[in-house]
Amino acid sequence: MTEPVSTPDAEALAELRRLADEQAALRRVATLVAREEPPAAVFAAVAEEVGRLLGADVSVLNRHDAAGDVTTVAGWSRRTGPLPKHETWTLHLPTVSAAVSDMRRPARVELHGPDSSAWSAAAGVRWGLGAPINVEGRLWGVVIAAYTRAELLRPGAEERLADFTDLVATAIANTQAREELRNRDRERQGAGRAGGVPGTDRRQRGRDAALRRA
Repeated sequence: MTEPVSTPDAEALAELRRLADEQAALRRVATLVAREEPPAAVFAAVAEEVGRLLGADVSVLNRHDAAGDVTTVAGWSRRTGPLPKHETWTLHLPTVSAAVSDMRRPARVELHGPDSSAWSAAAGVRWGLGAPINVEGRLWGVVIAAYTRAELLRPGAEERLADFTDLVATAIANTQAREELRNRDRERQGAGRAGGVPGTDRRQRGRDAALRRA
């Protein structure tokens, strides 16, 4: 006869499963980053992995700009899957994005009304947590997990969310570095072409003069 698993053992097994799920999710995203997949693919993967791992109703990646506007670049819903992206709205309190932007660290927010974004209003979320995405020391955006019920928020979720923001920041920094290299290559090629024309013209003029003297 099988003995029932004690509560401490059951809790330990659940924690092991949680850690295994988290590491598997991080590895899947890290693989995309290592393959230098387009940022959009990384963003979409992070939104889905975060939502599933943290048991969120909705999860999104928001891009912040210097003017105070926020653009959703990827999103996932437990009910509908991927969410529409490129929705832009103005940053203001009380929202998860605003709280994280203000404090520059992970934040947990109770929303007293729908968030500014259409996705949050449609999903009816009232609680959310977010973590900043910092690229080269500057706030690039925020990863958010949002919930319709407070009891769905899990302890330590902010720290787990922050593990994904590091991967997003790496993907963005790598993309920026590749773009800078391409720009420098184009500039060098342009300078080489511009510098080569006068030399060619001088050589041609020299040959013409030699032919005239012959």
